[in-house]
Amino acid sequence: MRFLTSILLFSLGLQMAQAAEAPPIQQWIDEAIKQGGGVVTIPPGVHVLKDGLVLKDAKKLAIRGMDKEDCVLKLPPLAYAECAQDTPAGSQTLAVRAARNWRPGMQLHISADGAVDSFTKKPKPYVLAVISEVQEGKLLLKTPLKFPIPAGAVIRHADAPNLIEIRGASEQIEIANLPLEGGGLAGDPPV
Repeated sequence: MRFLTSILLFSLGLQMAQAAEAPPIQQWIDEAIKQGGGVVTIPPGVHVLKDGLVLKDAKKLAIRGMDKEDCVLKLPPLAYAECAQDTPAGSQTLAVRAARNWRPGMQLHISADGAVDSFTKKPKPYVLAVISEVQEGKLLLKTPLKFPIPAGAVIRHADAPNLIEIRGASEQIEIANLPLEGGGLAGDPPV
């Protein structure tokens, strides 16, 4: 009975969403989880999910596209850059190329030797930094770098979202008729 009620709720939500610009998919999922399960029907279109979807403590939940060919869940293009030149420790500016989608306050994950891991006694394979300002060809940092960064080092957003995160005591989850696309573009390295 609860399952049928959830289907009716989400069918009604679907009709309302068709008039709106972007459907509230996370809200539909949260409502289904509160109801103890159900089917969340995704309308046709390419749905760009800025923050990804979170399924926390979901039970008996199905997320289905109305049409396998026309319902796509997608992340926006990844925040990405490459270090354009060797940058010494102590610098607060990173010269970058191929930079896109950066904003002040974002934490950078830079592929370069960083702090020594207390367990392995080897350098961590990354350096973290926070952007204070974005300029053409440059990322200005809130604090000076503690480690040098080599030219060509890949820089990505440290907190980039997953398309779908399943957390907690989730069980019996179905995802069907939905092509899933990460935020990479042609030519991007895997991250």
